[in-house]
Amino acid sequence: MPCRNWACCWQREKLSHQFDLTLTEKPVWLTDTLVTLGEIERIMDFEPPAPLV
Repeated sequence: MPCRNWACCWQREKLSHQFDLTLTEKPVWLTDTLVTLGEIERIMDFEPPAPLV
């Protein structure tokens, strides 16, 4: 059965053995000019309340 939410398909423990994880809801600056926004809340009317299948 395919995963309903692709972000949950990867187990945190398994990924942590391969990568240095930074789990945050706040923006993280990767370089002086590159930022990742972290978790982005769904607040727009056109966005479904849950991830699409």
